[in-house]
Amino acid sequence: TEDDQCVQCPAGHVSIRGTSCSTCNTSDSKVASADQSVCRDCEAGKQPTGDRSRCAACVGNQFSTFGVCAECPANTKPDENRTSCQACGPGHGGSGCGG
Repeated sequence: TEDDQCVQCPAGHVSIRGTSCSTCNTSDSKVASADQSVCRDCEAGKQPTGDRSRCAACVGNQFSTFGVCAECPANTKPDENRTSCQACGPGHGGSGCGG
């Protein structure tokens, strides 16, 4: 019967020890691993996509130290890897250092 068949979990879901599929907790920075067996943390500079299927880079004036993107404070901009904020250079200021 159809109930006896194993099926692939949907994107962003995991099955631990072959039990039913469940989503990764939406209150943290976790996404489903490639083999969908565990939830794993997003690396710095990234955050989970809406469906928890992968990690995506922070955008705009955002950075992330632990998998949740946040805006850099005024007069700073994200570093190249988007893992921290750095001060604007001389003659620049504001959100994202003016560009």
